[in-house]
Amino acid sequence: MNDKTTRWPVVWIAVFAGVVAAMQVGKAPPVLNILREEFDLTLAMAGWVLSIVSVTGACIGMLAGSLSDRIGHRRTIAISLGFVIVGSLMGALSYDISLLMLSRVLESVGFVGVVVSVPSILMRVISPRDQRMVFGIWAGYMPFGMAIMMAGTPLLLSLTDWRGIWHFNVIVAGLLLVLFLVMTPGLGRVKTQAERPAFSASITRVLAVPGPWLLAGCFMAYAAQWAGMMAWLPTFLNEISGNNLSLAALLTALVVAVNVPGNLLGGWLLHRGYTRWHLVAAGSLCMAFSGYAVFAEGIDGSLRVALAVFFSFSGGLLPTTLLSGAILHSPEPSLTATTNGVIINGANTGTLLGPPALGALVGAMGGWQASGLAIAIGGGLSLAFAIALGIVERRLQTTAD
Repeated sequence: MNDKTTRWPVVWIAVFAGVVAAMQVGKAPPVLNILREEFDLTLAMAGWVLSIVSVTGACIGMLAGSLSDRIGHRRTIAISLGFVIVGSLMGALSYDISLLMLSRVLESVGFVGVVVSVPSILMRVISPRDQRMVFGIWAGYMPFGMAIMMAGTPLLLSLTDWRGIWHFNVIVAGLLLVLFLVMTPGLGRVKTQAERPAFSASITRVLAVPGPWLLAGCFMAYAAQWAGMMAWLPTFLNEISGNNLSLAALLTALVVAVNVPGNLLGGWLLHRGYTRWHLVAAGSLCMAFSGYAVFAEGIDGSLRVALAVFFSFSGGLLPTTLLSGAILHSPEPSLTATTNGVIINGANTGTLLGPPALGALVGAMGGWQASGLAIAIGGGLSLAFAIALGIVERRLQTTAD
């Protein structure tokens, strides 16, 4: 990349595209009990309402990345925001569970299309000296978007019902789409036929190297823990600690929000020279111990919240370090979005499995304690992937030297 000045307005509008996509994930947990009552859902089925946004993502992450490399990243983001708008509108008009699920699938397509494409847009508008800072900011799109919805839901529910929240997201996504198109007119060049990599060739080249697999594995384990905790924390606090639903949603929004400074800390530590696998390993260990303790018996309610805050903050070290690894582990710069697709595929798989797995455990075991054990196991898996990633990156460094 040549030396240039970072185009910060484009950076912010691209990051906020990710935030709006993440809002579609965060809008469901605070109203889960309302949806359960209206649609007569079991606990496990409610978990799928939370995770259906990731079902399609887990299936199409690599394909979405390859498609974005092929048709253009700006065009993919615009189309994806359109999917978010249509999905949210359909959800607001849903009066049976099948239509609501279909609307969540459309939102999922939009979510994946945005998050696999934004990093490639960012690489075109940032200077080398700002790269780690910008990707540290970008990595906070998920917790920031979720926190906005979780914190804002009690206020919105005082003004409207859950369908009104879905309509609110339609408006926000529509405004963001217009702003994005207005602010990024020079980033819409589509590759010629000769420049476009074939779907199978690009995916095969990315999957032929170990780095994307390990980054995806780490993200999968992290996302399963984090999404599972955030999805069920409002219900858990409501049932165990006696908090009302609004307070439980606000406390969960706090827990989600502290993941953002954790992301920024991860970017800063990378800039200071800390190795990727050390940061992932440290975050994984902290998540395993604190996540187990949150659901342990005999813990004071305030301490549970404090442990959940530490769980989310320390987990914030992982997204920044993992997403920044796409540049290093991509076989070539033109395949960065495809590599991001592999990583996001891992993240969506984890987000998909986490909430329903924890819900099923609670239903099967008759209590929340099994959730803590599952989170601890996820932390151990993430640690194992981190160690393997460190070995691969040391080999890459040796080869480069």
